[in-house]
Amino acid sequence: MKLIIKSVFYCLYAIVILGCKTQKDFEPLVDPVTILQGSEQLTNYITEYVNFDSDYSAFDTQGVSIGKKAFLEEVHSGAYLPLRLKTDQGENSYQLYKIKVLIEDSPKYYLIDKANQGLFQLSLTGRAAPKFEFVDLKGHRYNQENTKGKILVMKFWFIGCVACVQEMPEVNKIVDKYKGRKDMLFISLASDKAKPLNKFLKNTTFKYETVANADDYMVDSLGIKAFPSHLIIGKDGKIKKYTMEYAEVGRQLEMLD
Repeated sequence: MKLIIKSVFYCLYAIVILGCKTQKDFEPLVDPVTILQGSEQLTNYITEYVNFDSDYSAFDTQGVSIGKKAFLEEVHSGAYLPLRLKTDQGENSYQLYKIKVLIEDSPKYYLIDKANQGLFQLSLTGRAAPKFEFVDLKGHRYNQENTKGKILVMKFWFIGCVACVQEMPEVNKIVDKYKGRKDMLFISLASDKAKPLNKFLKNTTFKYETVANADDYMVDSLGIKAFPSHLIIGKDGKIKKYTMEYAEVGRQLEMLD
């Protein structure tokens, strides 16, 4: 009996010590008190440090690992701050921090919107891509059958979207990097009609093949509401990544390569 009690004691002791050590290792990049000093400080923190596009690890207020969906739902509630932690370069980690002060609506809803985008990304990842039948401006057809076994890189945009146009030189570099890959297709889906697209593309270098009038797929089938954004479909026909950052497209393709 004494042996059993001693064993249980040492097990509990180890759990407590190890648990405490793990929590002590968590050091925030920015002091939460500083972040919550005012609306401007919180807005700047969200802009600079809160990014759910890249892969990350999530922890609850006690320092215990938590699923991304549960983590984002807590942030989405508006009651928790995603506290960015100091980690090795290239790794992102967040810990929930209970907000105990009143914060203004503007940064609060900015944070909620970030969480909402993160939840939307999670909802797409891993699911089979909705069926599609595209014809680009050059007359090429794309569907599940003739793209089977290929990686599809899609960009969602429209002519009037300034950010969509500004990032084109950078996404062109991604196309150039994989130019010799016959198992990879770069297709852009635009809201605009063919005529204005053709006129626009005569004066703008854009190396994706472009499909006009694509709102039925972007908005209706996928539920896309943010532009520019990007989707990567794997060779198995499943969505590997949805992101609003072109840089993340490059990182994901390197992982799939």
